[in-house]
Amino acid sequence: MAKPRILITPMARVSPLHAAKAGRGGRTRGEVDQIITWRAGGTSDRLHDVLEAGVDLEALLLDKLVDELARGRAMERTLRG
Repeated sequence: MAKPRILITPMARVSPLHAAKAGRGGRTRGEVDQIITWRAGGTSDRLHDVLEAGVDLEALLLDKLVDELARGRAMERTLRG
């Protein structure tokens, strides 16, 4: 079974794609960075560090969180624990 595109896309392209997706929903790059930091456990503001750790599931969850943000979900609800 082929890996999802989010897992094989070069890192230099992933973060801007997330920012663009959020932007289409009227959200900011800062909000995307906040989600990335939260998802990475508050230790990193770069998706690259999460992916380099080999955590494929984390990349997919991050994409889902950006989807929710772009659809207008409140940040507090998006950052549910």
